[in-house]
Amino acid sequence: VTGLTIDRSNESRVGLIGFTDSEATIRDITLINVTITGNNTVGGVVGEHRGTLTDVTISGSVTGDTNVGGLVGENFGFTTEAPIEDATASVSVTGDTRVGGLVGFHTEGKIQNATVTASGSVTGGFVVGGLVGNSNANVTDASASGSVTGDFTVGGLVGNNFGNITTVTASGDVTGDRRVGGLVGTNTAFSGAGTITNATASGSVSLRSGRSKETAGGLVGRNAGTITDVSASGGVTGGEFSREVGGVVGLNNGTIIDASATGSVTGGASVGGLVGANGVFGGSPEDATIQSATATGSVTGTANDGSVGGLSGRNTGTLRNAAAFGNVTATGEFGSAGGLVGTNRGTLTDAFAVGPVSGNNDVGGLVGFNDSAGTTQQSYFDEQATNQSESAGNATGLTTAQMQGQAATLNMSGFEFGVDWQTQTDPA
Repeated sequence: VTGLTIDRSNESRVGLIGFTDSEATIRDITLINVTITGNNTVGGVVGEHRGTLTDVTISGSVTGDTNVGGLVGENFGFTTEAPIEDATASVSVTGDTRVGGLVGFHTEGKIQNATVTASGSVTGGFVVGGLVGNSNANVTDASASGSVTGDFTVGGLVGNNFGNITTVTASGDVTGDRRVGGLVGTNTAFSGAGTITNATASGSVSLRSGRSKETAGGLVGRNAGTITDVSASGGVTGGEFSREVGGVVGLNNGTIIDASATGSVTGGASVGGLVGANGVFGGSPEDATIQSATATGSVTGTANDGSVGGLSGRNTGTLRNAAAFGNVTATGEFGSAGGLVGTNRGTLTDAFAVGPVSGNNDVGGLVGFNDSAGTTQQSYFDEQATNQSESAGNATGLTTAQMQGQAATLNMSGFEFGVDWQTQTDPA
């Protein structure tokens, strides 16, 4: 089908097909250069889908208000899996709430082997994603490469995730005001779900300028679920008044395991190479956990009293088996800067930092400022590489030679070399 135009801006359940029940099957369809306009529950192929959809390709534009998707407005499978498989969308999608390049609202069922290409830009207000706006179900083997722009809860792949996301990539640039992530805007634990596994994001993530702009991450804006085996390489940028800006997660109040960040990070307060803030004020260390994580990008915090760290700007949770390698700079007059953590109110164990650190107030090789509730165990910093001879907390300063090769196994007690860590004579 080529050149299909539907203009029903005051109607709901709008698409080539407005509604499908659980017995319906749609397959082997190609739609080229469509123009679809509706109000609520609007999709290029189906407005509200409850059946099976497979081997479908679509290009063009889709516009609506709520539950708007390039392929399906709402995928609603309470009685069936309502699978969407082997689907490709190159669609510019515009809406307000729950807007996605493929599906606006993924209520139940599964999406797998799905792609939204670079021409599929997505623009919305609340809960906006490159592939799915809001997902309460499973997304597997999927990718999105289009740019995504929204206001609140904005992600390169999924805006708001209550489901399980596995083996996915996102490479489009993402821009928003709050809870903005290269892959997911907000990830929330819900009835055993809220998981992200084996995922990568490479697009840049930006908070718009101005006040009240917060919580941006190269992978996830705000995490309250479980993230495992992930990486983010895009730069993350926030303005002077931004906060909670991180290379992988902006604000973590869940679990992160086996994560890496390589992109540069710039923000106002609570800025970190991996996470902007790990844990929330008043929370316990067990509420927010990061284990086996590295960050290599440069980190800059510009707020007057911001906390800036090579791994985490502010920590009230637990960091274990973590390392930071990037330059750390706090430009504010009263800020704190640490090679690993800017301000620590939680627990650090088996961690080290080797990047240059600079600031104007509380500056340390591993930790800039350590609150009375903060603890540091078996953690180290390179005095020569960080340009710091001291650190807040109970951190140990070593020379570069003492932290390399066989010497590291003798000087860095507590580290499980050969299991969690490997030694190098020349890291460069």
